Formats: sequence, C-alpha cells, structure tokens
Amino acid sequence: MQAQPTTMLDRFMPFGSYLSQRQNIFPGVHSGIWFERQNRKQLLKSGAVLLIRGRKWVDPAIFDAQVLEIARARAKRAQKAA
Repeated sequence: MQAQPTTMLDRFMPFGSYLSQRQNIFPGVHSGIWFERQNRKQLLKSGAVLLIRGRKWVDPAIFDAQVLEIARARAKRAQKAA
C-alpha cells in the first residue's frame, strides 16, 4: 500500500516520472515535452507544474485535469472551424 502524501509538496513528482506513467497519453517523451512547452503558461498558472531550481515538478491530478481541459478546448475550436 502506498503512503498518503503528508504535505502538499508530497503530491509532486519529477516531470519525467509523470511522463513515464502517462505513456497512454504521451507515447513518446518528446510529445509530453512539446505539450508542456506549448501550454506552460496555463500549466504554471493552474499549479500543475512547479519550477524549482530549474527542474519541473508535476502535481499529477492537476496536470491530468489540465490535459483534459486543454484537449476539450482544442476540440471545441476545431469543431467550430470545421
């Protein structure tokens, strides 16, 4: 059984670890890096990503929610354009 986070910071994991657990969404590491780079402002604002001493840390629950929100918004824009 996995221990529950004891502080808010315990929820965060290195970005690379997050990507390795989300290969169904980001099949290659470069697709995850591209997604983060394209959406960095929103991801930082939402708290999904923290930059600490030049390293990216991810809150998996918030990042997952942001992936869904961004994908839905893009699908909606594409549908309107069609």
